[in-house]
Amino acid sequence: MVEPGTATNDMPGRPYARILRAAEARAWQDGHAFLDETRRDAQQLREAARRAYAAEYAQGYEDGKAQGDADATRLIGETAVKVDRYLGGLQAEVIGLAIEIVRRMLGEFDVGTLVAKAARHAVSEIRRAKYLKVRVHPASVDRVRDELDAVLRESDLGMTVEIDADDALAAGACIVSTDFAVVDASIDAQLNAIAAAIGSKAEVP
Repeated sequence: MVEPGTATNDMPGRPYARILRAAEARAWQDGHAFLDETRRDAQQLREAARRAYAAEYAQGYEDGKAQGDADATRLIGETAVKVDRYLGGLQAEVIGLAIEIVRRMLGEFDVGTLVAKAARHAVSEIRRAKYLKVRVHPASVDRVRDELDAVLRESDLGMTVEIDADDALAAGACIVSTDFAVVDASIDAQLNAIAAAIGSKAEVP
C-alpha cells in the first residue's frame, strides 16, 4: 500500500477488478507498455549521460595535458634562451678578461720591442709582395729596422723594405703596406683579432 504523499511509478501487477471490459483491458496493457518504454528511455538517458560525462572528462584531461605539455615546452625554451644569454655574456667577459691580462703583461715590455716583433711577424707572413713599406711611431723605428734586417738576412724574400716614421700613429701601431694589401699589425689589432677568433670558435656548436 502506498503511503499518502509518496510518489511511485509502479503499477499493480494485475487489475483490481476480476472482470474487465475489452477497452479497459487494452488500456491496462497500454499503460504497462508505456511504463516499460518510459523505464527503458530513462535507462538509455542515464547511460548516455554517463558516456557523455566520461567523454567530457577524458577530453578535459587530454586538453589539460596538452596545455601542460605546451607550457612545459615554452618554459624549457625560455630557460634555454636565458641560459644561452648568460653563458654568452659570461664567455665574452672571460675573453675580455684574458685579453686584458695579455695587455697588462705586454705593458711590462718595451713598446718598441713589441712593435718590432709584430712587424717581423707580418713581414715573414708576406711572401709574394714586390715591395713592402712599414709605418710605425718614430720611437719604434730603430728596433723595427733591426728586426726586419734580421728577417731579410735569414730569408730569401727578395723584396725591398722601407720603414717610415709616422708621429701620427700610436706607440703600439704598425701598418704594413705592400703592392697588393695593407695589414694592420698593431698590437691592439692583433689582440682584437685573437679575441674575435676565440669568440667565433666558442660559438661553433
